[in-house]
Amino acid sequence: MCMADELERLASVARDFELEADDDFVDPKLLAAVIDGLQGKLCRVLDRAKKRGDHLLAGQTACAWVSVTCLMSRTAAADRLCVGEQLGHLPRIAAALSSGQIGYQATAVICHLSEQVGEKREYIDQEHWIDYARRFSIKELRYLTYKAREVWDAEGFEKDNEED
Repeated sequence: MCMADELERLASVARDFELEADDDFVDPKLLAAVIDGLQGKLCRVLDRAKKRGDHLLAGQTACAWVSVTCLMSRTAAADRLCVGEQLGHLPRIAAALSSGQIGYQATAVICHLSEQVGEKREYIDQEHWIDYARRFSIKELRYLTYKAREVWDAEGFEKDNEED
């Protein structure tokens, strides 16, 4: 089966679910995990498209192209591009998102930390961050990434704070 057929099958199943599933009996936690897993897939697809230069064919920046193509704000587009790129550096985080252990928002917070610290991302103990993502709110997780960046990348942290 080719990719177009698989994507059409996914779209068909999603349409059927939307039309037929009784909202009173849908498990919101499971539904959110499925949607978040698909967000991760979208991020990886967009990263590959950026690397292929699909946006250049349209004469746009990658962020603008994602925004137009996916009908989202440029902020959301930049977020998807960051997550797509960083999931390649964070295989355990990617697996945790795909399996529903952690949600998309927590994944995005961790991926932004990875992007900010760059080569120092080796300090990110993925198992610990998966545990943090499961135990803490998004607000608390953001605070942890803020403190981690302050310790791991003091120079970059200082520079960013001076620019703000």
